[in-house]
Amino acid sequence: MLTTNNWLTTNVKAKSQNRNLDFDVTTNLYPFKKMSFDDASIFAAKKIQSDFQLPFFLGLSGGADSEYVLKVFHKLDIPMTPIIVECYGNRFEILYAYRICRELNIEPIIIKVTQKEIIKYFYNIIHKKFNLYAIDTIYSLIAAQEAKKLGGVFITGENPIVNEESNQKTFDEFEFYPDLLDIEYLSFYYYTLELFFSLITNTQKDEITADFKHRMYQNIWRPKLYSVHSKETVDLYHNIIDKIEYGKKEYDFGNSFIEEIETYGTNVSNKSL
Repeated sequence: MLTTNNWLTTNVKAKSQNRNLDFDVTTNLYPFKKMSFDDASIFAAKKIQSDFQLPFFLGLSGGADSEYVLKVFHKLDIPMTPIIVECYGNRFEILYAYRICRELNIEPIIIKVTQKEIIKYFYNIIHKKFNLYAIDTIYSLIAAQEAKKLGGVFITGENPIVNEESNQKTFDEFEFYPDLLDIEYLSFYYYTLELFFSLITNTQKDEITADFKHRMYQNIWRPKLYSVHSKETVDLYHNIIDKIEYGKKEYDFGNSFIEEIETYGTNVSNKSL
């Protein structure tokens, strides 16, 4: 995953060689400016535009995270093409993806896959080639491969998972599976420390994820929608992974991690942006 100054790296490639390894991350922190979330979003989008001279493609899942990315780039008149991967499993969530494309008058790239193709991709790529486990990341991987074929930079809306009760924050290894495809890709929310820090320091204990995203992204409130695969797909998936032992798949981080990042940050006024 591409990040500013390579500030965040993981061992996902090593874990692909040895699935018993625990997922781990390494940081290379750098001085950054503390900003509001809105300002940090604009700063990140402009920096991405400046850093890459290639077309941008967004994995548009229908979730609030990727929708916000599209809206930021659209607001700044930075060209971006959404890629929507449609399958039985995500048939409800992608309705939001189609809606935002209509609202912004943007023509997406649409890739339709069957449940059999999902299982085939999981078995041949994620299980056999990557030596890993997650199935719902397939949509993003298919979109990433399309972006690579078209000669562009692939952008995701992945960001840390936050436990609603404890406010514990987590990196999940599946967010970094595109590292195994040898492509140019980044997560909007991880690209700069300005945006990452602003996002993780705005979480509130006992605030449900849907409320948090509604507050941060100022979008239409929506529940978190998970993929609903066919029983045949679920049974085949568990028949494969339930027989295998994996190392820890998440990297939890708390206040000490955030406090360390904060030592690199300086306050900035809106006038100096």
